[in-house]
Amino acid sequence: MNAAAVANLPQRGFWLSVLFADLLILLLLPKVTLLVLVAAILLLVLGGLRRPEWILAFMLTGTPLLGALPPHSISGSVLIYGLRLMFVIGLIWGLRQVRLGSGGTGFGIGSVAGPVLRDSRTWIAIGLLVVLWVGLQATPSPHYGSGKTVSFLLLPVFLYLAGALMWPLWSTPGHLNRLLRVSVVLGGVVAACGLAAALGADHEFLRANQGGGLYRGGGRLAWLGSNVIWMARILAVWMVLLLWAASRNVVRPAVAVLLVVAGLYLMLRTGSRGPLLALLLSPSGLLLLPKRPKPAAPEVTPGRSRRSRTWGLAVAVVLLAVGALALTTPEQKATLTQAVGRGTFGTMLQVVGIDTASLGGGQLAAADPSANFRLQIAQGGLEQMREGLPWGHGTGAFSTVLFGRDFRIYPHNAFVEVLFENGLPGLLLLLLFILLSWRGAIRLSRHTPAARWLWVLLMMALINAQVSGDLPANELIWFWGGMIVALQIAAHRRLLQASHAG
Repeated sequence: MNAAAVANLPQRGFWLSVLFADLLILLLLPKVTLLVLVAAILLLVLGGLRRPEWILAFMLTGTPLLGALPPHSISGSVLIYGLRLMFVIGLIWGLRQVRLGSGGTGFGIGSVAGPVLRDSRTWIAIGLLVVLWVGLQATPSPHYGSGKTVSFLLLPVFLYLAGALMWPLWSTPGHLNRLLRVSVVLGGVVAACGLAAALGADHEFLRANQGGGLYRGGGRLAWLGSNVIWMARILAVWMVLLLWAASRNVVRPAVAVLLVVAGLYLMLRTGSRGPLLALLLSPSGLLLLPKRPKPAAPEVTPGRSRRSRTWGLAVAVVLLAVGALALTTPEQKATLTQAVGRGTFGTMLQVVGIDTASLGGGQLAAADPSANFRLQIAQGGLEQMREGLPWGHGTGAFSTVLFGRDFRIYPHNAFVEVLFENGLPGLLLLLLFILLSWRGAIRLSRHTPAARWLWVLLMMALINAQVSGDLPANELIWFWGGMIVALQIAAHRRLLQASHAG
């Protein structure tokens, strides 16, 4: 072979690759949507090799953007499948650090997973998975029980490990700032799409997976191939991350206030109860943490104090919300009142004796059939629970014991669900995970303000789990718990490095 032919080999190889790719695309044209989805996921994974915190941000607030891809028949599950990628990214980051450590730098083999495996919360999560598997052996609902066990592995356990394995990122503040910045931007794009749908845009890109931008007959807003519950959850997380970013000067406080008002408006339009209740009550979790230690010398800053600035932001939120309501049309007010009246806030008003039907929204389902149904099945579960103690009726048994059929139904309360199906062992493990996460947040709060925000996010997920979803569907409890583990490991490593340097 002459020199010219050898020199042309790379060019020939390139054009042969292009020809092969063209033929492959032609063969896959009938499945072009699935091909685009796979390509998007691969790009996300490759991006995670460079900036893993971007992937975390995408999975927290930007995943609905994948749900906009047609056909909408696969969009409803994109959120769940997308969240599973977080574990993959965690492993990629860990393996990357192991590879760097083999050359004498980085963390070394086993040092990424080692601290996580030595934490008792890791074994609690694995132990609860084992309890679910053991509960399959005696369950009268093998179909739902087996699916539930697999989902618990693919969501809560994997997401906990994904959050915990990211601890090398949190050794420097830049990674956390990027996580917040990208989360705010992606959540803002999702919220902008929601505002467009709320204003009447009916593009296929904005439609929900229920066949339109609005729920049929209920005036409940959903968009981007998602549903009202998932959208409300993501909006709640986005709003907390917005305030966290403002506290770190990643986002201007005035911008954060405007975006929070928009998020609250969209959340009310979804009419979803659990996320709204969780968002309203989660700040009370700060009462369980110690007060911040006062600095030895008070900081002197020009202009207004931090406390007066905080009150100013709170007043601005209220004024903007009132102004936004004043500018809405009568039709929009009726739709919004309907969403509020049938949601958590409306339920609380009815409890204290206020008739929500007299607030301007007509007959607002003062006796909400969904809320009544959830209350009835929860009461039925409590009555049947005693017969299954101390070991429970079996994983997924709630449906068969109450309704005589093996299908996906649950009491919409994580504690009742675990105690009913997996008895005292399952409840003990769940409580231990929460208590140890609380203890970790207490210890971290003495060193970093991030602990308080993570604890509020965990409390929000925990409160939501008392009124919405089953055990695998409340995976954010485990993710935020894993993030607390990660920050604890990073803080411990920093202390070790400081002592060695001293």
